[in-house]
Amino acid sequence: MINQDRIQLPFLFDSQLLQSEVKKLIKVEWINHFVTQNYQGNWSVIPLTAKEGVTHPIQMAVAIPGDYDFVPTPYLESCPYFQSVLENFKTEKCSVRLMKLTPGSEIKEHSDYDLDEGEVRIHIPVFTNDKVSFFVNNLKVE
Repeated sequence: MINQDRIQLPFLFDSQLLQSEVKKLIKVEWINHFVTQNYQGNWSVIPLTAKEGVTHPIQMAVAIPGDYDFVPTPYLESCPYFQSVLENFKTEKCSVRLMKLTPGSEIKEHSDYDLDEGEVRIHIPVFTNDKVSFFVNNLKVE
C-alpha cells in the first residue's frame, strides 16, 4: 500500500554512531518541550540548529513557520556524524532537534499546522524499542 502522507527515504545511517553522539550530549540539560498539550510524561529537546542570533535555550528550540535563517548550534558542531547525516538532505534545513521521550511517556495525536507549503518534517529514530509505535493519520508506520 502506498501512503501519500509518508515516505521512507533511501538513506541508511549508522545507528551506533548516532547513538554515540547522543550519549555525548547526555549531560547537557535537555529543554522540556513547551507544547504540553501534545504529550504526557516527559518530552525534551536539544536544538541542533537555531535561529541566527538566538542564544536562550528555549528560544533555540522553537521552530517558527517561514523562518529559514537557522545556523548550527554548539551541540551540532560537537557531533560530526549528525552533520554528515544532515548533508544527505540537499535542501534548506530549519529546526533540527534531538527529541527524547522518557519511558511511559506519550506524544498525543496532533497535527503540525506550523509547516509552510513545501516544508516536511523528517523523523530519524536513534533509540527505540518494540514497545514504541509511531502513527501518521491513524496508520502505524512500519
